Amino acid sequence: MKKICSICKKTFSITISKGRTKKYCSKECSHKANNNSKTAWKKRNIIRNVVLKKECMQCTKPFETIFSFQNYCSTKCYRKSYIMPEKSKLRIKKYYIQTRAAKLEKDKLRYASKKEEILKKQKLYLENLSDEQRILKREKLRNWYKSPRGRAYTRQINQKKRRLVRIQTPKWNDKAKTDEIFRITSKIEEILNKRLLKNNMPKVKLNVDHIIPLQGKTFEEGAPISGLNVWYNLMPILESDNKQKQSLCPPSKKIESIEIEHLSLDKLPLPKDWMRYVRLIYANALKAEKNSGHLKKLKKIQSLELNPRNLKN
Repeated sequence: MKKICSICKKTFSITISKGRTKKYCSKECSHKANNNSKTAWKKRNIIRNVVLKKECMQCTKPFETIFSFQNYCSTKCYRKSYIMPEKSKLRIKKYYIQTRAAKLEKDKLRYASKKEEILKKQKLYLENLSDEQRILKREKLRNWYKSPRGRAYTRQINQKKRRLVRIQTPKWNDKAKTDEIFRITSKIEEILNKRLLKNNMPKVKLNVDHIIPLQGKTFEEGAPISGLNVWYNLMPILESDNKQKQSLCPPSKKIESIEIEHLSLDKLPLPKDWMRYVRLIYANALKAEKNSGHLKKLKKIQSLELNPRNLKN
């Protein structure tokens, strides 16, 4: 939706929800409009000789004003008078701790009852965003993650992940094989990036992904599922696919209606043949440096670990 600013007379794009209320293109224009209205009001009252003499409630200094509701000479005095004492801060904190659990339950119930409506509104909002607004949103997120609160949030998430991995790792897991998979993924990443740089293409990042997530959902029903942190549940995957996949498990059987080659749990190699399968990917990556035919083979093997969310769309 597009509008014309009433002050600078420039066209600007806005969302449908803010179509009625928003009148100005930026904060500068809104400040100008407010100042213009204030100056016009002041002029009218000065002509009528409505000037009040008052005493500041904080510093007890005399000052002149046109506004009858003004009780302070400046914003500094206003802020000093409204600084919260420690007792009131503690009282508010206690009330927040007591009502937090009940408020969270209310929010969960509201989301469960109106889930479809909320998701539709979110989709509409994201679709109507302009390119400039999307860039600003990304910058805001990046800045927030750099802030102390954002860093604390990332630390908390990483701690939870490490704890989950520690719990889901059994004693009988072969650590040497898991370490080898991590080494192979880093080597494949180097080989692919060398080839991409030669063709003037952007670099690619690879991650080691759990095929059955440690805390995930099934593809068919969306029921909760938890996999183990063992060598035959690990596989190299593109970072972009891994982020989109999130905690969704691949389908249990191959879907015949979909033409794309995709990963299915019934056609995975056995634990004894798993390392041979991962080494085959690395062997094809080494041969792909010289021959483009082996690059197609590598892509075919990697296409098995496709983002399951793409199969639903």
